[in-house]
Amino acid sequence: RMLEAASNLTLQTCPIGRSSCVVRMSMCPEDCRRLRELGIGPGVTLVVAQRTAFGGRLVQVGADRFALDAATAAGIEVECVA
Repeated sequence: RMLEAASNLTLQTCPIGRSSCVVRMSMCPEDCRRLRELGIGPGVTLVVAQRTAFGGRLVQVGADRFALDAATAAGIEVECVA
């Protein structure tokens, strides 16, 4: 029997320019709350616009853009949207 490997794609490993949907956020509750205030949370579609210094990511949510540090980007699991 063949088991399908789980794909743990995060904002840090997501291809640049691909639309992705946030699946889960693995970080402290304060950081999760702050991201939700910015409009980033489970079910939200966003695009990783570019890589930034030290492993961070610039993400676009609608018309808004946010810079996330590497640890935050690594804690946001996403699924690529077709």
